[in-house]
Amino acid sequence: MIHRHIGEPRRLLEPGLAARAEGGWLLRGAGGYRLAVPEEAVDLLRFRQLAATAREFRNGGDPERAVLAFSDALALCRGHDAGSASAVAGHPVFTGLDREYSAVVGEAVDAALDCGTTARLLPVLRPTAARQAGRVRAGRGPLRARPRPVPGGRHPLLRGAHARTAR
Repeated sequence: MIHRHIGEPRRLLEPGLAARAEGGWLLRGAGGYRLAVPEEAVDLLRFRQLAATAREFRNGGDPERAVLAFSDALALCRGHDAGSASAVAGHPVFTGLDREYSAVVGEAVDAALDCGTTARLLPVLRPTAARQAGRVRAGRGPLRARPRPVPGGRHPLLRGAHARTAR
């Protein structure tokens, strides 16, 4: 029975695969089926690899290259599909991934502030801010900011926002 149901995902993964042929992605084994995906095809693993590389750059005194690697890592994240299903969104796997992503965002911002390249992060942080704002409106999570002293007062990116809210 399961062989009949597994046919549709196999055809989606490998459209040209003949019926009953051994595929390269969904493999039959002793206990059932397993999905064989190359490591570079998994965004989460690539995200972790890029974040680790960024940390190496930062620890090695190269915050500019760290920001580039952090930016590449963060660009891989598009949120999780379970965001609208509150029962699944609260699952420890998803909350753990959210915490991991938030930690990398904080590291990226710190590195960008260290070398004055915060503008490089804006394209990848805008979607994050929008997702966080949606979560706050839905009552599913706090919007967190990590204040950091900036030489000479308020950071230039925040001055305009402060001026608009002070009116």
